[in-house]
Amino acid sequence: KGSRYRSSTLKIKDEINYREIVNLERTNGDCICVNSFPLQVRMVAQLIRARPLFSVFLYILATFPAHATGENFASSQYQSGFRAGIEDGGHRKEKDEQYSILPSQEILDRIDFLAKSFPHLATLTNAQDMYGLPTAGDAKDCDFDHFDDVTTGCRNWILTIEDTRAHPPGSESSNTLPEVFLSGALHGNERVGPTTVVEVAHLLLESAACEALPRGLPPSPDADVEVKSNWESDLAAAESCRNKLAQRGITELHRRWLARLVTTRRIVIVPTANALGYFQNRREEAGVDPNRDFPYDLTDPKL
Repeated sequence: KGSRYRSSTLKIKDEINYREIVNLERTNGDCICVNSFPLQVRMVAQLIRARPLFSVFLYILATFPAHATGENFASSQYQSGFRAGIEDGGHRKEKDEQYSILPSQEILDRIDFLAKSFPHLATLTNAQDMYGLPTAGDAKDCDFDHFDDVTTGCRNWILTIEDTRAHPPGSESSNTLPEVFLSGALHGNERVGPTTVVEVAHLLLESAACEALPRGLPPSPDADVEVKSNWESDLAAAESCRNKLAQRGITELHRRWLARLVTTRRIVIVPTANALGYFQNRREEAGVDPNRDFPYDLTDPKL
């Protein structure tokens, strides 16, 4: 805690057979910066599981080549292929998966889709509604975000993942859930992090929902036709989603671990803490560097 290590090497090795050697940059506190998108996705899941008893601030920093910068970068794509091992009769095959850097509008579309697709596992809100904060920017910024009486600027969207069936809101278990915070990027020109945390959210939710199938216990022989039909439908859905996950390298053990992450903690994800800067592909938010604007030295409670 409080130490600083640069260009260190971390080997990730555990029972779910992820073995990667990656270059890390550790900064103050629980902050790990990883300059590889595919490894970020894997490491986020590793770190969520490794730090279950207290909140973790995981800040994902990624750098891009000089030619990939500029005002139009939000619409450009950065393809990252990596090898995903797929179990096939005891043998491992290789498969490429391609990812593209998500522009601001697609980030909102994706997390909105996740919240609507997994309503008992994910909720979507924003810092403006939660804390009464103003948006940053003007009418030309984040125009896709202008609804619900918002006409200017960019909102800071927050996706919260938690199992509200296992831990109903207000219950003792809900009130004592360990929490993990994932921040995609503080600076607007840090481009990989927001896509990484969105992909992590999708993988976590998809795995947890799949692992929950079929729901309940098998119907008794004298159960009515509708109950039996629902059970058969759940069985078919379970087989289908597990096969699809396996085709992407998510084995049964992986799937169960990912589902456990979702059911045993609250994961708060902010893809773009500096939403305006990300939209504009600029480090600052309205001319202010967010990493130089923490109110550590303020004494006036009104500020």
